[in-house]
Amino acid sequence: MTTRQTPLIGGSRFKGTIVLTILLILLGLYLFYIEIPGAKKKEEAESKAKRLFSFSESAVTGLTIQSPEGVIELEHSADPDQPWKISRPVATAANDAAASGLASQLERLESTRVVEESPADLKAYGLDPPAYSIIIHLNQTDVEPLQIGGENPAGTEVYVRKGEAGPVYLTAGSVKQFLKKDLKEWRRRELFRFETADVKRIRIEGPRRELELVREGEGWLIKKPLLGAAEGAGPFQGDPSAISNFLGSALNLRGDDFIDAQKEEKKKELGPPILKLNLEVGAVDREASFYKLKKDPDTVYAATVPSAPIYKISAESFQSIDQPVNALRDKKALSLNDVESVEEIVIKRPERTVVLRKKEGAWTIESPSPQKIDDPGKVSRLLFDLRDLRVEEFPDLSKAARTALENPSVSIQLKGKEGTLLDEVEFGRIEGGRVYARSRRQPTPFFLKKEDADRVANENDFIASTPAPSNAAPKSK
Repeated sequence: MTTRQTPLIGGSRFKGTIVLTILLILLGLYLFYIEIPGAKKKEEAESKAKRLFSFSESAVTGLTIQSPEGVIELEHSADPDQPWKISRPVATAANDAAASGLASQLERLESTRVVEESPADLKAYGLDPPAYSIIIHLNQTDVEPLQIGGENPAGTEVYVRKGEAGPVYLTAGSVKQFLKKDLKEWRRRELFRFETADVKRIRIEGPRRELELVREGEGWLIKKPLLGAAEGAGPFQGDPSAISNFLGSALNLRGDDFIDAQKEEKKKELGPPILKLNLEVGAVDREASFYKLKKDPDTVYAATVPSAPIYKISAESFQSIDQPVNALRDKKALSLNDVESVEEIVIKRPERTVVLRKKEGAWTIESPSPQKIDDPGKVSRLLFDLRDLRVEEFPDLSKAARTALENPSVSIQLKGKEGTLLDEVEFGRIEGGRVYARSRRQPTPFFLKKEDADRVANENDFIASTPAPSNAAPKSK
């Protein structure tokens, strides 16, 4: 008996799928490891072939730029604080971004095409004389010259030539545009160089103030306000945001012009500084003294290290660092971060004391007479309002400010477990739309907006049946 076998069609299809999958994988591997890298290498080789120079940017040790305005010589060094210097026409620090940007452009400069192998008339290309001539100094020994002429008819490319002989090329016009800088633009304009996170200490001295700010962890402490609005007081918590903005303003100070000659004579003419700023950055101090002349009110003069010029900056830029002590103080009125830590609230007036106490997670009124609070959410809102209470302004510590809180109209104490005093705020005289206040966190008088003070000092929110005192300030609702 002959047994008839059924063809395994499904198995054949399965084997075909495996073979196709293997072929696709092999094709992918070929593309990934051979074709794509090969194309990339070819592209790199073509780009390299188009380049006018074969040096790397790290090999550039100097650049000499000849323009109709004169010669500028730039020197590159290993000094991380001053990697580029100008040696001619004046010895000073260079604009590192401009100098390194030019070196990078020259390294990557590519020819789009050769215009003429042996040009007879260079004037046709703006190369007799050239608009700019550059000598690229390499490794202190070699040089590469480059002449830059006029633009092509489309204005998108420029004619260039390597040295006194050789072909004329066309290259991207951006290199010529980059060279259109006067000496001021090639100079370093920043007064300071630092990372704000590295600043450990700030000292500000002037006729109106003398203070010292010290970084403590993530915050700042104003340790020495000797003069001005907070004379004899402190230390104070600094406002991290305000101090960060202050350091950012110092970092962004730029010279609009420079005085290089007879600097000591100029300092004598300027007289005593109106401000001295010292920044302790790591183990290094950065310092600048600022001066002003009555006959030139829109300009401020700044002197840093002896080797640097005297910088001329705008009065507007100077205002960003001419900050009073109180502008840098923390504006948080109370030391309350966790409202859940409060176990007792005491609201005192000369006529009455209201005590709210938390028992087993629920708030009740203990005094003047025990009773429930009709809306427990009111206590939460009060605590959040106290937590978010912000100083409107720190007034000068005049006699009026000092006496404004001699007899507080109302005070609020916040207590934690076992009666520990967390903070206390006192409210005094009303002046216009503001109320004098003082707290343990802010021990010197400050102004609050009256509506903010009214919102947190209104014990009648909890005892609706008791009339508010007629002479209370701030007034109860």
